[in-house]
Amino acid sequence: MRQVLFEIPLHDWIGQLHPWLNFLPNVPVYGYGAMLFLAYLFCQALGKRLAKGEGIDAQLIPDLTIWLFVSGIVGGRLVSIATGWHNDAGTGFDRRPWWDMVKLWDGGLVLYGAIVGAALGFFGYYHFVLRKHGVSIWKMLDVAAPCIALASPWGVSVVCSPVAATATSPARAARLSNSPSTPTPPLPISTRPRRGI
Repeated sequence: MRQVLFEIPLHDWIGQLHPWLNFLPNVPVYGYGAMLFLAYLFCQALGKRLAKGEGIDAQLIPDLTIWLFVSGIVGGRLVSIATGWHNDAGTGFDRRPWWDMVKLWDGGLVLYGAIVGAALGFFGYYHFVLRKHGVSIWKMLDVAAPCIALASPWGVSVVCSPVAATATSPARAARLSNSPSTPTPPLPISTRPRRGI
């Protein structure tokens, strides 16, 4: 997958119309963000449809998806920061400015952190909202399970892709290329055909 799918030319469009808005940059649309956004839209539509089938008010689903989306991103980023806090290459979060912790475009999200964060967001939404509406947690989990199955491949395909695993931005690529660790050589592959057992 391409890292930057396209750019929204704010500088080119709006800068020509109004010279005092010439400071606006072109906005890149990243592949990972586009995949997350599509997963958000598809899961929200599926959740509304399944909620109607379970007898749950479909108007609760958009708020639930926002809770899950935000808590999943926060959980994934917190685990990414925790696992990258200190490393021997000197590029850990302990040696960088504090605002680098919120730069999602210059680092990553960890899948299991996002799953734990989304689970906490789900139980928080249940505690603060769904109980007051008298919604059974089991019915809501019946709605959520297919949505999780739909959303997981969208995030995993991007998180586990070689581009996202090695470098998600030019700054991160430069930090990784300057690290003193040497790459491990590939395992030898036998070209001789194997005989039966």
